[in-house]
Amino acid sequence: MDLDENNAEEYSNEDQTENEEIYILREQLDASRQQLEYAEGLAEERKICMDLFSARIEELERALAESQRGRDSEIYEVAAEDRSVMTIPDKMFCY
Repeated sequence: MDLDENNAEEYSNEDQTENEEIYILREQLDASRQQLEYAEGLAEERKICMDLFSARIEELERALAESQRGRDSEIYEVAAEDRSVMTIPDKMFCY
């Protein structure tokens, strides 16, 4: 082999190594993009759940406030068998 053939073979080996490295990096980039898309999907699902939970919490807080207003304004005295006095709210909520 002469000098030109050695240089050509050396450059060919370097090119092949670089191409393999580029291929590996592209594969890693594609995998990272897929992970990012998956994570974004999870984040979107969690946001939807959080919005639903927040709405439900607000609904329950309003119901609790209404229940407490009703209980505070409408308390009746009831005589029990032992002649002690008990108070019970006019409205009772069962969930």
